[in-house]
Amino acid sequence: MKQIKLMPLAALLSIVLLDSCAVQQAKKTDLALPESFDNNFVPADSSVAKMTYRDFFKDPVLVELIDLGMAKNNDLQVAIKQIAIASEGFKQSKWVYAPVVNASLVNASINRPSNNSMNGMMASQFMGQHYTTDYTSAVNISWELDIWGKLKAQKQDAVIELLKTKEAANAVKTRLVAEIVQAYYNLLMLDKQLAITKENLSFADSTWQILVKQQHLGMTTALAVQQQFLVKEQVSKRIPDIEGAIAIQENALNVLVGNYPRRIEREKGLDEVYVPNQLAAGIPAALLSFRPDVRSKELDLRKSYLGVHFARVSMYPGLNITAQGALTLLKQVIGLLFLVRFLELRRVRLRSQYLMVAN
Repeated sequence: MKQIKLMPLAALLSIVLLDSCAVQQAKKTDLALPESFDNNFVPADSSVAKMTYRDFFKDPVLVELIDLGMAKNNDLQVAIKQIAIASEGFKQSKWVYAPVVNASLVNASINRPSNNSMNGMMASQFMGQHYTTDYTSAVNISWELDIWGKLKAQKQDAVIELLKTKEAANAVKTRLVAEIVQAYYNLLMLDKQLAITKENLSFADSTWQILVKQQHLGMTTALAVQQQFLVKEQVSKRIPDIEGAIAIQENALNVLVGNYPRRIEREKGLDEVYVPNQLAAGIPAALLSFRPDVRSKELDLRKSYLGVHFARVSMYPGLNITAQGALTLLKQVIGLLFLVRFLELRRVRLRSQYLMVAN
């Protein structure tokens, strides 16, 4: 009776133990976000974070540069390769439930017994050689049953690693777009600065020529002419510096988009940059959900849950089903079989001769 009463208790304890070993998941908390922010009704789904750079920027040259950077930037190509590596790891994790097969096709060994030993004399007499060769092929199969969810945790860990590499690539893309846009607008700013400097040089030159004519007419002094000449020279010296800065900025922009140094043609100036009148920012919490670094930290949290679960179930015993088989080819065994057969026939022959003489 006591044994019968203990059976339901043992079954209940097993159910509780299996439930406690289930893979824990990081659950999202329902924040109950409002429909508007700062008393301005803005739909939650109309956020600037959902806009693509093709919709946000209207300059065709800038959009072309960003497209080129997405296709040829070195850092982005490395991030894409990391995604490919993580994808292969995820494909490999799909086979964690499959049996593991270890095969040894050929394992050869040579044994050289002494000529004075029994094995050496028999090998040289019946096999015609002083050594024996052994060839072995073996196959081992092992299958682990996922009782505690350890294999499932490994598969989910591979999924998280894949998602983290994708978020890292998204972070590289975001930084790349920001750097290309900043470099392009700096280039437009330098173009505007060069144009203003040339206009100032033209104005300073016109003023200097007027002062020279006034000096000839006796309307001004030579000091004013010399001062205006120095102003013109100072303005003219700024032009090579600005042109050098433009060349450096173009080279930096070409590095970002993966091109060799070349001139970048501009269709619009800084005054013609399209600036939207109103941008729907949306809810700040929703904006954070689009950031790759925030998503990466969320994946780190999920991975920590899996790490805790894996460390916990590693203390429990596992159940592995194994099978193995081997095939051995030993020439010495064949020679010994012939020797035993020969000795058996010789014994029968001597016994028959003995019986004939005795009779």
